Amino acid sequence: MIELLNILENFDLKKYGFGSSYTIHYLVEAMKRVYADRAEYLGDPDFVEIPLEKLLSKEYAKTIANEIFKKWK
Repeated sequence: MIELLNILENFDLKKYGFGSSYTIHYLVEAMKRVYADRAEYLGDPDFVEIPLEKLLSKEYAKTIANEIFKKWK
């Protein structure tokens, strides 16, 4: 959830409005990336190395947001 919110804070969703194509697009694309990360690192932390610092960082979120923005300009 934190990763998703970090990504979405890079978009001015209020400007686009609730239910707009831009808002839905950015939300869906961000969720796709978050769930892909979840699938990649899902497991018991005693046995799976989870890069929490990276996944929760603002820099990583900004990188993902930039990729999403470039894809649908």
